Amino acid sequence: MAFPEIKYCLICDAVRAEALGKLTLLGFFGVTPDVQIKIKDFRQPLQAAFVLVGGTGEGSARVGFQFADARNQVLLATPQADAGPIEPGKRLLTGVGISHTFPGPGRYFFRVVVDDRVHYQTSFELYQGTPADFTV
Repeated sequence: MAFPEIKYCLICDAVRAEALGKLTLLGFFGVTPDVQIKIKDFRQPLQAAFVLVGGTGEGSARVGFQFADARNQVLLATPQADAGPIEPGKRLLTGVGISHTFPGPGRYFFRVVVDDRVHYQTSFELYQGTPADFTV
């Protein structure tokens, strides 16, 4: 099984699937690991989308996602689910949405788990925002 190599992970507020395999990104934060997200209230869940861009692959796999803190404690994990068959020659472009309450400011890790192994890992940072950050 050759799951596609993941080359980039973009973080945004939301992602919407469009015709012709395109995605519309709403509220673009940046490309990991160079993403800093200001949080208004850590008691509220962060709603975000992680957009994965990669190469081609083939076959099928069981795929899941994990979020961990700097101590490597897994805070959120999805069960692995069947993905595929992967269309030969088609590049990876997919989005993963979350709504999760993170414990506080710091660096967090996003992982893609394929067939029980970490296939891709990147990081992002959450910061406590100030009231001025949330006014237009």
